[in-house]
Amino acid sequence: MGQLGLRAYSGYEAIAMQPMANTHSITPRHAPWGPVGCATMVVWAGAAAAAEPSLWPALQTKPVSLVANDWCPQHCENSKPHKGYVVDIVSQALALEGVPFNLRYVPWSRAMLMVERGEADGVLTPTVPSFPKFYYHEQAVGYQQYCFYVNAASPWKYQQYSDLKGKRIALLADSGLGALDDYLKANKSSISVHEMVGEHDYAVRLFTFLALKRTDTVVITTDVFDYNQSRGTLAKGFKSAGCLASEKMALGLSRTDLQRSRLIGQAIDSGIVKLRKSGELAQLLAAYGMVDWAPNPNPKRNGSAHPATAH
Repeated sequence: MGQLGLRAYSGYEAIAMQPMANTHSITPRHAPWGPVGCATMVVWAGAAAAAEPSLWPALQTKPVSLVANDWCPQHCENSKPHKGYVVDIVSQALALEGVPFNLRYVPWSRAMLMVERGEADGVLTPTVPSFPKFYYHEQAVGYQQYCFYVNAASPWKYQQYSDLKGKRIALLADSGLGALDDYLKANKSSISVHEMVGEHDYAVRLFTFLALKRTDTVVITTDVFDYNQSRGTLAKGFKSAGCLASEKMALGLSRTDLQRSRLIGQAIDSGIVKLRKSGELAQLLAAYGMVDWAPNPNPKRNGSAHPATAH
């Protein structure tokens, strides 16, 4: 990945992501396309494709092209053995439908732009309310919640937007905070926003920035915070000061070819329904310490909207 930067300024504006320096590709022996210029995982649906080949013929002749950023535990570029729960859900759902796909890891801002331009079919994984520029399928691949994290000794609490006035905030560029983005823009004279550009070790660097007291609060999702704390990559000297509402996540599909995007969405929805019905979705999520967000997905379990350890 390219060099990470953190640029501080008053107000709220876009900063271009840095180019990636280290890349690699994985191409299957019989794949009809070659390596690409960024980290790539290529998956063919294999036996599932042969089981129901007539369901999605248009998607079999041209594999679904997906892009994602490194945002563990949702999608993890270098993590072993788990590739991220959203990656697992999407790959297994498409495999059940016999749909081949390839996944490329690129910085978040670039990933979104590629889908907007039609250079890729879909991006993992925006929240539906905050990124209306994409076409979405129906079944959620998770729910995401942003929280405000502070140093453990801080007395500050977040309850409403006005609590942010006079504060310094640090977050990853293009996080997609919905109405809060508009509020920050409208109050740039009283709220200082620091946007991180680049994504290598972004969580560690954000919280290092917080520990050095160069910002008052870090805005990041609960699953990212919990994942890094569980791995020991973040110190224990931080706490949540309050959160935004949870939002539904789905693949952000390109509007440049709506007919194709609708087919992709239908295939993903069908696969997720099958995963839930068979109990495989519950097993998949359990590997990440999570439970299904759907209410009572089967008689023996109760659903939850968030990871089991979410704040």
